[in-house]
Amino acid sequence: MNIIDFSPYKSEDGKISLSDRIKTSLKFGFSWYAEMKAQQLVVKRLAKVLDNKFTLIQNAILPDLDIPIPIILVGPPGVTVIYTNTIKGIYRAKGEVWSVLNSRSHNFKPKKPNLLTRTMLMARAVSMYLTHLDFLKKQGQVDGVIIFSNPGTYVDTLRPIIRIVLSDAIEYFASSLIQSPQNLSIEEIHKVVEYITAAQIDTERESVEDNSNKGIAFSQSSLTSLPPVVGLEQKLFSIQRVFNFTKKQWFLLFLLIFIELIILISFIFLVFMAQA
Repeated sequence: MNIIDFSPYKSEDGKISLSDRIKTSLKFGFSWYAEMKAQQLVVKRLAKVLDNKFTLIQNAILPDLDIPIPIILVGPPGVTVIYTNTIKGIYRAKGEVWSVLNSRSHNFKPKKPNLLTRTMLMARAVSMYLTHLDFLKKQGQVDGVIIFSNPGTYVDTLRPIIRIVLSDAIEYFASSLIQSPQNLSIEEIHKVVEYITAAQIDTERESVEDNSNKGIAFSQSSLTSLPPVVGLEQKLFSIQRVFNFTKKQWFLLFLLIFIELIILISFIFLVFMAQA
């Protein structure tokens, strides 16, 4: 399987420093680091099964959408958006309702953030982008999949809006993709990968050169207009960014900041004493 990784704040050895964890938590949400660890685990397990006909793109950002798409898997069956998560417990996915089992009442209660809606919106953003390029009109919609990497996660499903894959079924899911009917040719697969990587590269260039410029000039295509994914950005922000922090998460975040401040003050004090 070919892997293209656009993950931010990630060193060559795959590690993320403490300061970068804080930066990404403020930008993408407190659960971002845990989701990145889950993503790495899932990618390794998928790579053991899928061949070079598949290309996996990690954390690409579409034009005019600041939220990275965790995994976009492109292969003969089509395009699949995969969201990975490390949560543990008993949940229910019924239609578009995401619920958790209450240990006291033994009833399922709605749980936020709604992982079903989150994944669906990501898949819809990719679908709208590729449809705007007149590519998916004959190929159908982009599939959305949640993969839970924690073996202690169980999900009771009843016609959920996206596919649910548990930890012990990751390899089975990959095998099912290989056995699925072919909807994309090798040339079409390469074209989809080219569109997405070109969009990511140009988005990065635009951010560096001119943050006020809203246009995207694709380096590998003649496209000049943006897909209508802007309306999805606010919805994705509302379920993915820092406003989802619990009191415990806010406490931990400020504790990390406090520790770094203490270290910085101690360093300044030592420098001052050495010069005295």
